[in-house]
Amino acid sequence: MIVSRPRRRLCAVLLAVAYLVPAEGHGQQPSATQVEPKPAPSFESLMELAGVLGEAHAARSACAGEDDQTWRGYMQQMLDLEGPSGSNRGALTSAFNQGYRRQIRITPSCSPETRAQEAAIAARGRALSDRIARDYLG
Repeated sequence: MIVSRPRRRLCAVLLAVAYLVPAEGHGQQPSATQVEPKPAPSFESLMELAGVLGEAHAARSACAGEDDQTWRGYMQQMLDLEGPSGSNRGALTSAFNQGYRRQIRITPSCSPETRAQEAAIAARGRALSDRIARDYLG
């Protein structure tokens, strides 16, 4: 699962805190106990996830056909949530396409191995998205 609802809630909480903290702590030095918000997921991690989604799309397409847009849909959700613009959006799209091309060379047609590879790729993507969420959400 790509970080969606939890991320929106976290952003709302961070915005609320951002408006409250300056009013309460105006003119004071930050204390050592204040917790800094975590930075957004690293772009490299998002690039890696985009590549994994491309690989999964290729494996799925080999068996289900090009009409199955499951993994491409997940990529679109990630782009919508992250909202990258310009070169960052292009880089994520390129990583997805490179993952697709890399995998389609390995699995150009459907076989039991292709389905197993899709499952393995999906597990890798799940682990990566869990790591991104854990790093971002704490």
